[in-house]
Amino acid sequence: MAPPASRIGANALVLRAMLVKNLLTTFRYPANVVGRVARLFVALPLFLLATAMFWKGGIHGMIAAPDGRILGRAMIYGFVLYEFTSDSLWLIGSHVRQEQIEGTLESLCVTPASRTTYLLSRMAEPLALSGLNGCMAFAAASWLFGLPPLAHAGTALYALAAIVGGVVGLGFALAAFTLLFHDSAIAAASMGQFLLLALCAMVFPFHALPPAILCVSKIIPMSYAVDLFRAALTGYAPGYPELAPPSFEIAVSAAWGLGMPLLGCLAYRAAERHARRAGLLGRF
Repeated sequence: MAPPASRIGANALVLRAMLVKNLLTTFRYPANVVGRVARLFVALPLFLLATAMFWKGGIHGMIAAPDGRILGRAMIYGFVLYEFTSDSLWLIGSHVRQEQIEGTLESLCVTPASRTTYLLSRMAEPLALSGLNGCMAFAAASWLFGLPPLAHAGTALYALAAIVGGVVGLGFALAAFTLLFHDSAIAAASMGQFLLLALCAMVFPFHALPPAILCVSKIIPMSYAVDLFRAALTGYAPGYPELAPPSFEIAVSAAWGLGMPLLGCLAYRAAERHARRAGLLGRF
């Protein structure tokens, strides 16, 4: 058996090769990349206008009022989180399904390459494109509503990392679902991203949720990370965070960001073992 240092070095080389391959494949289709980035200029104004409908004076009223600017920034910050969530949930399983259809997944699964490395490499595309969209959305929020207070930027980055880590874990679990149920998993991912959008109150305040749905929201660990992210970027404005004290939300965010990737990897490995034994890897 190779020493741990050798295995880590080998996995690092494999990860680099997979990352390069996946990014090259992505940018070989520039129209798709441009479309994914351009959707920001359609979706963000729609979300912003939907929020402004419930503010006296609309967009101009939000910009003029201090509370309105805080709400506008919080909404756009939530939209940034939605970008990462939707891409991570949908793309990982979609790529696994595409390799299954092309016939490359079956040959990949007989190699000694780490399955964790394979799944991590699939995050290159969603992180790159979602990160670009997130930066543009952040710039739009700063232009419209002013720069956010940056005293708690470290906490905001911590919450963002926890959210992305947890969603990546969910993406791994949906990739496992893809191995077993094929195209049905893609539909489940599409439904899941909108459920998280609503239940985790990404683009509206938690107090806007009906009491029954708010109870469900408080059960989802990701809700606390979303709340912490927005609260930190609003400088802990009055009313933020909405769900719990920051110390509690920091602890829950850590559990979400670290626990879900582990559970997702275990689910994928179990699904792959079952698919190999049942002869499902090459079936579509």
